[in-house]
Amino acid sequence: MRLVAMLPILCAVMVGSVQAQGAHGSVSAAGTPSINMLLHQSPQFSTMSRLVDASGLAIMFNGRGPFLLFAPTDAAFARQSPALVNDLLLPENKSKLMAFVVSHVLPGAVDVRSPRQTALGMTLGGTHVSFDPADGGRVNGAPLSGSAILVANGVVQPIDAVIGRP
Repeated sequence: MRLVAMLPILCAVMVGSVQAQGAHGSVSAAGTPSINMLLHQSPQFSTMSRLVDASGLAIMFNGRGPFLLFAPTDAAFARQSPALVNDLLLPENKSKLMAFVVSHVLPGAVDVRSPRQTALGMTLGGTHVSFDPADGGRVNGAPLSGSAILVANGVVQPIDAVIGRP
């Protein structure tokens, strides 16, 4: 499984990410929230926030980064079968949940909307990510939902679909 191969990388990222933080994240010296804090503060990301917390990867999203998180909105999750989230949250599916979360994360702070940028790279979960500027922009077929949000440890790009499949 790809997740097993990724564990040393994730552990290194998480260990390097530890810093003084509150229950839901940290704030930079300039007052900018971390990815995890933004997920908790924004009502449009309540489902993704729950999944990140349950996966045990919140510490990574509180750390240094930088990361680009393609964050499905709650509206995107609402269009999925309710079984998707319920299944991911089962304790016996934690590795599946971790794989799902990291399939939405690119290392680095990539400018998604760069006109010359079509191949964005590979997620921490091993999924190739591409950008199509048509119709306001799409990432792996998922429509962008609003502007990218700059945070202390990267960028959160709201998307209107789920791109990772468990």
